[in-house]
Amino acid sequence: ATAAVPHLSRPVAWLRQRRHRGWLLASAGVGLALVAAGAFAWSRRDGTGLGEARRASLEDFTKGRRVVAILPLEQMQPDAAHAWLSNSFADAMAFGLVRREDMAVVDRLRVVEAMHQLGDTPGQAPKAVGELGRQLKAELMVLGSYQVVGGQLRMFVRVVDALRGSTLHQFQMDRPVADLLKLEDELQQRLPQEMGLGSDPGSLRSQARLPRTRELYTKALQVITDGNQDSVRLANTLLASAIELEPDYAPARAEFAWTLAELGATTALSQGRYEEAQALLKQGRAAAEKAIALDPSASQAYRALASILLRLGDLEGSSRAALQAVRLDPADHKAYDVLADVFAGLEGEDNHQAARRYFEKSLSLFPEGWQAHHRFGVLLQNEGELAAALQHADRALALRPAAEYAYVTAADALLWMGRSQEAEARLRAGLREIPGSNVLRSLMAYTAWERNDR
Repeated sequence: ATAAVPHLSRPVAWLRQRRHRGWLLASAGVGLALVAAGAFAWSRRDGTGLGEARRASLEDFTKGRRVVAILPLEQMQPDAAHAWLSNSFADAMAFGLVRREDMAVVDRLRVVEAMHQLGDTPGQAPKAVGELGRQLKAELMVLGSYQVVGGQLRMFVRVVDALRGSTLHQFQMDRPVADLLKLEDELQQRLPQEMGLGSDPGSLRSQARLPRTRELYTKALQVITDGNQDSVRLANTLLASAIELEPDYAPARAEFAWTLAELGATTALSQGRYEEAQALLKQGRAAAEKAIALDPSASQAYRALASILLRLGDLEGSSRAALQAVRLDPADHKAYDVLADVFAGLEGEDNHQAARRYFEKSLSLFPEGWQAHHRFGVLLQNEGELAAALQHADRALALRPAAEYAYVTAADALLWMGRSQEAEARLRAGLREIPGSNVLRSLMAYTAWERNDR
């Protein structure tokens, strides 16, 4: 049939259709749900949640806050049974600071990525505190060490001036291992006091009753940092076990909801199992809402709910929940990603400017966010900024070589710039990483057609 079809130039309307296709592919399950729900009709509406979130894109949520990075603690005597405490103690201290209006806590994944880039090993003392502080844009850093000897646990904590490397505060805690959970609760309150910030009685988090619950939760957060679908599935399993032990432990429910959002998106877009995806998203929504009911100040629960509502097509609810997440934790780059996705999928310059600002906020907090780079690239592509779009797509691919749809974005940008041979090279690289990708293979066919290679 193609023999009878003339080679037509691409009119503007055709480009718009392809650009919308690009956004659907970019959003990892977001776009498919939005179209199914008629979400593009929201372009002319200014509901309370959307309007407030659009205006809030102009805010600097971290303004006036001191940025603090909390490193995984060093285990002085290697002991596999207690290795998980390295991240658990860091998590407890972060919780003691994250809800304070005068502090912004660097995301744990950002800390780990920066340490790897500098040749440091998370769970060991950094080689150059000052350089790590500059990389993280942190004013303060919290370092520590611990060891378990017999039935006793000894912990040493230092608060360091990130630029100068000088110790500002330090303290030691000795407790029986049997009092582990009490120690963590005490730790999250003591750190702010030692820093001269005073106590905040309203900041005590949902408490686990069993050390095993905390262990499962902490290990789940650790494997999530691997950032692939296998790690998300494993984290989902660990969190489900934690919830089975303690159904009212809000942090586990919140992160469980987030894993369901990610698994639902993958199931829909990569595997085409839409009914199963909807079931996962509805299960995730129930988990997020339960976590919020248990702890109304759980920022990660609002972020998970926002991600799920976005994929279910509820932009109003999604924007409201994501905005609440960033108000509770201004350093949560994933919540900014959700807000950016909400507005990037809508028509209108004001919406696209809001999306741009939210992507920029996310990447300023977490420059290694490959998903943010990719989706920002799609937004720029839709705006006609093809060179910048290609830069972000290539950055996403450098960070995640198996990011299937980033190859699509890069190839589309190159095709629209008339660089079809480079587009084909990108697609071949993608097929080497993902040999079974029908998306890349079909775009290879289109690229060949563009080059008159019948």
